This record gives sequence, C-alpha cells and structure tokens, in this order.
Amino acid sequence: MTRISVERTAHRLRPDARRVIAKLFIPGQETLIDGESRAGSVIDRVLALDDAQTAAALDEVVTLFGDRHADLRALLLEHFSLVAHRVDADEEISIDRQLLVGACFTQECAVEAASVCNPSMVPHPDQRNLANGELRFVMSLRAIGEGHRSVIEFRTGIIGALGQVLIDEPGTPICSARPERVRYQRDLFHRVLEEMGEDRSSAAFVLDALPEPFDDAELAQALQALRDQVVTRGDAAKTIARIKRIADANYQVAFGEESSISQRVLMPNTPSEVHGVEDARFVRFTDDLGAGTYFATYTAYDGSHVAPRLLAKYPT
Repeated sequence: MTRISVERTAHRLRPDARRVIAKLFIPGQETLIDGESRAGSVIDRVLALDDAQTAAALDEVVTLFGDRHADLRALLLEHFSLVAHRVDADEEISIDRQLLVGACFTQECAVEAASVCNPSMVPHPDQRNLANGELRFVMSLRAIGEGHRSVIEFRTGIIGALGQVLIDEPGTPICSARPERVRYQRDLFHRVLEEMGEDRSSAAFVLDALPEPFDDAELAQALQALRDQVVTRGDAAKTIARIKRIADANYQVAFGEESSISQRVLMPNTPSEVHGVEDARFVRFTDDLGAGTYFATYTAYDGSHVAPRLLAKYPT
C-alpha cells in the first residue's frame, strides 16, 4: 500500500460582505394600499418626480452603486421591464425614469455575508503559460449569504511543482448566469416518472405527443391537453405537477464571455433551490479527444426539503 503524505496549509478563505449581487426586489404584501401591492405606489412616486429630481436621484444611484456591478444600467432596465406592466401603456417614460424605477425594484445581496466553506478543486480548463510541474486549478465554494441562502462561487489559483498553493484574488464585480432556452429529452422524463411510480398512461399521453427534443412551449401545450381531460383521468393533476417539477429541475444558464471564473456565481434558479444551492463537488472527465467535461453533484434546498442534483459544464 502506498502512503500519501497530507499536510495542512495555512490558507484561510474569509467571507467578504462587499461581494454583492443585484437581483429583482418586489415589495411585500404585508402593507396593502387600497388592496394593491406597494409596487404601484412606488412607481407612482417615481413618475411624479420632475426631470431634475429624476436626474439627481439616478445620478446618486449610479455614483453609489455603479462600480459594484458589471452593467448596472442594463440591469436596472431589465428590472424596469419586469414591472412595466404596472405603467399606463399610453404614458411615455424617459430612459432616466425607467432606470430610476428599475433601481427601486433592485436589491443588493451579499453572497458571502455569513461564510464561505466546503471547497472542491479540479484542474482549470486553461493550463497555458505555466512552469514545469505547475497546475492551475478552479476551486468551487459554498457561499452562505443574507437569509442564510447559499450559492456556488469559484476561486482560481496555481499549485506549484513543490506543492505550494497560490490562490488568486477573486475577480470583481461578481455576476450571475443568464437562463437560456432548454430543449428537453423525452427519455429523461419517462425514466424519472417511472422512478416516481407514475401512471404510464397519463405520462405517455403527454410525452408521446411531444417532438424529440421539445421545449417549454411545446410542453405547456401538451400539459394543457392533459388538463382538459382531468375529469376522465383522475391522476391527471398529479401527473402534471410531477412533469412540471421535472422540467423546473432541468435548466440551462450561461455567463457573459467577458467575465472571469472567479466573478461567476451560480444562484438558485428553480423552486426546489429557492433557499439555496449547496455543497457542489466537481470532477473533470476527459474524452478520447482530450476534451474535458465538468460534472458536479450538489444539494438543492427549498426551505423544507433537500434534493440531490447534478450539473454539467460541457466543452465550448
């Protein structure tokens, strides 16, 4: 048996509350104004400002927060678009007012507010410009932030020929991934539903009507067809809920090419992850052509239940 010498290093990773990410904020329903959410009154107050007041307020937002986010103006406009349905369609709104409304519906979240922990390491996909015996690595971390919600983030570094470890300073500002269109495979749904003990008749009614592969719009149409038969198919509601749960758990995201690995944060994206994505463990598989695929198991937590999940990063 070969003995392996293990030595604890002096490296310590400390949480940094300055590492923040911006996300949509919707005022809660705890205070009702004439039966409406406070969102409507917030928008009305912004639209009531004159041009000078709007410009001054927006300038303050950009001055205070602009350097903390990769593209703050684009983010604010995106958040405005999500609440724009509350604005009279006939009302023309200047870009400055759209940005300010978007700012009112944006919150910062410190992803490392509590701690960073549970690292795993794999070889970096880029091993160029290294000395003999050196290896560049990517380290994944569980970052526990505000509300004790967890995300997956990354660090990079180099292991030297003599075993010395250098961890790079993390990149800033941090950024989250953007959802992309997903194409589903019928075989996956059949296998998971069978494991759940699903009635094959109702599952087949939905899945056999779908092309291979299929997307969200096609799935919604097939589920509606089953929903129309709920009277004659007693298990239809259960089947619909299970299929939607499988679809929610399978998603695809992408980061901007301009971002470095240590700027990237994997946030919760589905109901089963709403309270955190935790404890990723990455491994790298190499095919016969030398292309590497990264897989990781992680835990999804919805506040009451935990579920095992698998993610994959394929060669680009």
